[in-house]
Amino acid sequence: FIIAITWAIKPNYIEDPTKRLLEFDKEFEKQWPFSVQILNAELNAFQKEDFELKVKVVGTEWPEQLFIHFDQSRYLMRKKTGNIYHYKIKNLRKSLNFYITDGGYFKTKIYTIEVFPKAVFNAYEIEITAPTYTQIPKQSIKNTTDLNVPQGSILKYTLKTAHGKFLEWISSEVNKRIDIRNNLVTIQDTITKSKKYQLYVSNEYLNHSDSLKWTIQMIKDEYPVIDVESIEDSIDQQIKYYSGTINDDYGFSKLQMVINFKDSAIIIPVQICKRNRPQTFYHSIDFRDIKLQRGEKVNYYFEIFDNDGWNG
Repeated sequence: FIIAITWAIKPNYIEDPTKRLLEFDKEFEKQWPFSVQILNAELNAFQKEDFELKVKVVGTEWPEQLFIHFDQSRYLMRKKTGNIYHYKIKNLRKSLNFYITDGGYFKTKIYTIEVFPKAVFNAYEIEITAPTYTQIPKQSIKNTTDLNVPQGSILKYTLKTAHGKFLEWISSEVNKRIDIRNNLVTIQDTITKSKKYQLYVSNEYLNHSDSLKWTIQMIKDEYPVIDVESIEDSIDQQIKYYSGTINDDYGFSKLQMVINFKDSAIIIPVQICKRNRPQTFYHSIDFRDIKLQRGEKVNYYFEIFDNDGWNG
């Protein structure tokens, strides 16, 4: 009868001890005049980031201070307002277990902050293969994001990541998603104009957690230049001599003299070294070989051809 009356008036007096007896293998916290509530919506964080724990004290009496315990040490929590406390855990590396005490006998259950790996770029290398006609040797550049390369160059990017699952390659021309295997990904691009693009690495926990930006400045093949000086033979005016210079950024295809008269043209190749730049050339011609008639007009010029294999 006493038990029944007590149950009706104060049910927790009967239910709590009974629950402890039935669940004898479970740990129960001592009843205190206050409790500590976690205010964080989620106990989640990412590697190498700080995590600020916020708690609230609820009850008829409040403790003078609160401590957070983790890694076999305890740290005093700061009071923000009357019953709000906080503590910032810096540079989390792995999941963390903690509990809170008042410095005495009060102790909360053990909580866990789950630390998720963040996808990041660790290193990257760019292999630059310029068009063959430029004679520029293949080269590799590490950890550089601004490049000047000849038109038509092939860029091969090898990127090493940590905890990466996929990569997004975004520019004005392309928006591509590439799966990452074994934290390694390779992409290739042919440079036909100057461009900018961004790379983002992500995993199942966080999108765009790290990024790289590239600026590629395309160097267009310049036109060759030529300068020629004419020298007349002091004895025979039918013979002329020519001295000239030619220059270009990557070299030449051919040099020729073009002679136009009447409705026909004569093309005379001029010997040059296609790779030397700049260089001087010499040439002579006896106009009697053309068999001009008296009073005929002749027009002639030299022209230099680029070796631009990309633009033809």
